[in-house]
Amino acid sequence: MLNKHAKIIYPAVLANGHNRDDEAQAVLMNIFGATLQLAGRMGPRAGIKTDAKFIPRVKPLYFIGEEDAIYYSKTKGFPVHYGECPCSADTYRREIKRLFLSLDNRENIKENIMKSFMAMKPKMMQYYSNDAAIGECEICGEPTSQRVCNVCQLKMKITVDA
Repeated sequence: MLNKHAKIIYPAVLANGHNRDDEAQAVLMNIFGATLQLAGRMGPRAGIKTDAKFIPRVKPLYFIGEEDAIYYSKTKGFPVHYGECPCSADTYRREIKRLFLSLDNRENIKENIMKSFMAMKPKMMQYYSNDAAIGECEICGEPTSQRVCNVCQLKMKITVDA
């Protein structure tokens, strides 16, 4: 969806607000879910391959902890919702977040996960680069590595559940 709407202005990159905590959660989710090919696409600059149809993503807060990002945005008066997303109530990500909350020394653990991941990332990118073909969603035509993009999958699920 970001890619679709960004095409209106065609920026060189899209920046998102994912921070170190978000990324540490995603690394664990990919390890626990045996989806390392997805982890290979993660990083401060996301993706393995470039494609003219896909606007590259960057994550300027990649190494910044969530608490530091919240503190900064509050001191600057940014209009941000600081609570958990209500749509994530029953998600796997929230379970991983709870796991982190239950750990002692969790800030160091998150930092160590990210340091380890960044050390492995070049090999992962190399290993999974052949699996990273960018195709088009059969429904909307937006770039995706799947037959149907995540947005269209979500729309289909909402339609079925409604």
